[in-house]
Amino acid sequence: MGATLTVRGTLFGPAEPVVLMWDGLKGRRLTTTTTTSDGSFIVRVRAPESVFGPHTVLAVDQRSGGRARATFTVHAQAWLLRRSGPPGSVNAVSATGFGAHETVALYWTTSAPRGRAGRFLLARGTTNARGSLAGVTILSFTVPVRPAGGAAIVALGARSGAMALTTFTLVPTMHINPLRGPASALVTIGGAGFRAGASLAIAWNCASRACAGPVLGKGRAGKAGTFSLAVLIPAAARAGVHTVGAVSGWLGRWASPGS
Repeated sequence: MGATLTVRGTLFGPAEPVVLMWDGLKGRRLTTTTTTSDGSFIVRVRAPESVFGPHTVLAVDQRSGGRARATFTVHAQAWLLRRSGPPGSVNAVSATGFGAHETVALYWTTSAPRGRAGRFLLARGTTNARGSLAGVTILSFTVPVRPAGGAAIVALGARSGAMALTTFTLVPTMHINPLRGPASALVTIGGAGFRAGASLAIAWNCASRACAGPVLGKGRAGKAGTFSLAVLIPAAARAGVHTVGAVSGWLGRWASPGS
């Protein structure tokens, strides 16, 4: 999860072992390398899980005791368990590079009309001793009911001010109530994750965006990208499993139960 660092050293003894330490002699050992005949080395290491801010990489010559150091600044990073999903689904974020035992707020942010940004709180959690949301401190949240499109998930540290950003894409979803019944039955079709105001067609035997099944009804998504529409199952429908799809012309968006 940490950044990969390229560490270069010069003016050490020739063909000597050099140990790289994170945050001093009492810190964590990163690796051991050997200098070339001119006393130099180049090695790649991964920065360990650490709190936000500057940290020291210390190179120690194991024969002469010579030392050199450089500074690396840790910034916050965040990763989503799933990068896309429908409204109402459960997701989780892990993160590193915040303060130790710090409260981190997780926000859902989107662009709004007239250039204003829409932001609201998804969840709060507390980092571990190394400034991470991981393992037992991973932060779960429920994807909000919002119109289709992308959103930025922002994690903000309350004390350090560290900030990490990752992106999430909403995908449409729908449901039928009831899920079974006779031909000509009246059912309610509901959905979410469509574009606000988008026109929708509910089609019978519709298993893909390009379906050509008969249209059961038409409607329009509301401001939150949701819809609810009562339709009749075709009178000529045969017994068995059938797929009902909600198709929107905007970017060919489509959803069916379980999709």
